[in-house]
Amino acid sequence: ENDLSFHYHLQNYNSNGNIKYEYKLDPIQSSWQPTSERTQRFFNLQATNYTFHLKATDAFGNEYYLKEPYSFRIKNPFWKTWWFILTCILLIVLGIMQFLRIKADRAKREVKLEKELNNKIASFKIDALRSQMNPHFVFNALSSIQYYIQKNNVQKADKYLTMFGGLIRKYLDFSQVKTINIKQEIDLLNDYLRLEEMRFESLFTTEIIVDPKLDIHYSYIPTMLVQPYVENAINHGLQQRRDGKGILWVEFKKIYTDGLRISINDNGIGIENSKINKSGYHQSHGMSNIMDRISFLKESQELEINLQIDTISSNTEFPGTKIILEIKEL
Repeated sequence: ENDLSFHYHLQNYNSNGNIKYEYKLDPIQSSWQPTSERTQRFFNLQATNYTFHLKATDAFGNEYYLKEPYSFRIKNPFWKTWWFILTCILLIVLGIMQFLRIKADRAKREVKLEKELNNKIASFKIDALRSQMNPHFVFNALSSIQYYIQKNNVQKADKYLTMFGGLIRKYLDFSQVKTINIKQEIDLLNDYLRLEEMRFESLFTTEIIVDPKLDIHYSYIPTMLVQPYVENAINHGLQQRRDGKGILWVEFKKIYTDGLRISINDNGIGIENSKINKSGYHQSHGMSNIMDRISFLKESQELEINLQIDTISSNTEFPGTKIILEIKEL
């Protein structure tokens, strides 16, 4: 508080207001300062001792002095006091020590988490061998996790690994049964697609469309029938499209009274282009395995499954691929 105002007035009615004042503020003013004002203001006074002197001269030349000059002291603001400066220094030292301790603890946690992640990866590799998932997806996912670890993005690696572990466990559970309902299949696809979208960093978008006439809780399909086709569309169609405009959509639609049509569509490079790249549909071991499963299901007379694979458009660069599975109970 270093802005002060002094208000004064000499009561002398005979002068009829014709009064002159003089003031000085020691130590910043050594000589008297004449004024006709009855208020003096001082701003931003520095920390020290001050004395305010005042005298008045009436219309008849009589001088009147302030009987006791007003003395006062401006103290230093608290942030300039020794105890505050010392406290700040101590707080800074403690803050640095706390920061270094937190940093050391975080480094230890990351090393521990990295070790746990590597252990989980080893465990998931074993689980993956027991599952019916495409090995290409499994090892691609594990490579992504290891990539995040190498880039010191341990948190993202942990999130990816948690999602991946949940998906593995679901496939392990469903690998023990022959069929699952559409609701379970959609949940599996959503989990799988979230991982792939994360792995390819928004290279494409996905959409799952369900016919409202279809009872997803009481309509069943063979386990691991759709996922290999979806995986093939991503790895051999959309992965080659680098413009970020890739789209994958899967549709479940009711046909007849007891039939189901599943469409897996993408706007990727298409079958012929993938054959040219020697990484296409015809070379996928996963596709070969699924074709064998379809043949077995037909031979066992459990289900009638018809497969149709075609090109979506005439676009030579991104013609896309359409896969249609029609399933009917016998």
